Amino acid sequence: MVENVDLDYLFLVWGIPVRNSPGAVNKQIYSIANRLTEDKKRVGILYISYNSVAARYNIEENSLNFRIRLLISRIVYSKFVSKIPLYFFKRSKGKNLTEKVKLYASGTELPLLNARHIVTSYWWAVLLAAQKYPREIIYFILYHDYTEDIMHSNKENVPLLQQAYRMSNLILANRDLSSKIGDNYPVITEGIEIEKFLCKGSINSKNRHMLLIPLRKNPLKGIEYAFPALNKIHDQFPEIEIVGYGDFDGNVPNFIDFKHIMPDKMLMEYFCRSTYFILPSVTEGIPEPLLEAMAGGCACISTASGGPQQVINNEVNGMLVPVKDPESIFTAFKKLYNEENLRRSVMEQAMRTASEYDLGRTYNDFINAIKFYENSS
Repeated sequence: MVENVDLDYLFLVWGIPVRNSPGAVNKQIYSIANRLTEDKKRVGILYISYNSVAARYNIEENSLNFRIRLLISRIVYSKFVSKIPLYFFKRSKGKNLTEKVKLYASGTELPLLNARHIVTSYWWAVLLAAQKYPREIIYFILYHDYTEDIMHSNKENVPLLQQAYRMSNLILANRDLSSKIGDNYPVITEGIEIEKFLCKGSINSKNRHMLLIPLRKNPLKGIEYAFPALNKIHDQFPEIEIVGYGDFDGNVPNFIDFKHIMPDKMLMEYFCRSTYFILPSVTEGIPEPLLEAMAGGCACISTASGGPQQVINNEVNGMLVPVKDPESIFTAFKKLYNEENLRRSVMEQAMRTASEYDLGRTYNDFINAIKFYENSS
């Protein structure tokens, strides 16, 4: 470990903050980072170019489109140009980070930063950090089994994932991973901003004919299986208003009101208005959209894709269905739609369950995980 420490914690994430609604993983990181600064810790977040990572580890095909994106990324993430988006993000209204958190950006050649704890949730960031900061302790937060991600991009990277596991202190983001990774690792509980997503009105004020679903371009988020289920719902229940949101950039059926990426405030309104919510993922780590929908009092249907099993008790606070099974999604929806007592009970229990998943609990679990390794070293 270096003697002159500039930061107590350095978080490595991908992307660059050009909007105020980061993904589920970054929201967790932002919350932990903010709480650390409240505890007088010096905290930094280093945003790493995804395109540079994809080029280094052959995650994407070397197409003309990718080469153009890579060129643009090298400019945007350069030492001086990257300061521009970071500057405006720091001063934007409604951002999820306190100004006390220091922000950095780079390609795969990481800047020289001194930190007591380096934390990431990406296997490639573990490898990059180990190369740049060989004397530092690296903590790897696992939100799901990354083997499945790699099998969809470049199978040759599987040994690198195993290397990342070996050279880092693992922290599991849900207990389901214990059966795959091992049960001797600390676990943190997923959390959301409960107060933000709890609805002020009762479930009686909801639109009984509205269904909300996230549509993501990542194939592991289940888009391939979502559309057949939605098609059948639309055919047999044409009165249902289906609202989709997310980063999917393909063709969407005309019967779906697709909103693309919604800001938190707009998303909260739809959670409060919708009666049904479907999470069709093939694999899932933090079921943040699921928890937010439950907090909003939605009757939720989710695939048993990892994290959701830790949250949903089937037919008690939601409906669990097998992955890659559109027919089961439809059957679960039909049951909720036709059985009012079940639907109301599920919605009420969902709100009670979601209230247990507060970000404060996530932070306490994170600190305890760090202490677990410090005490055992």
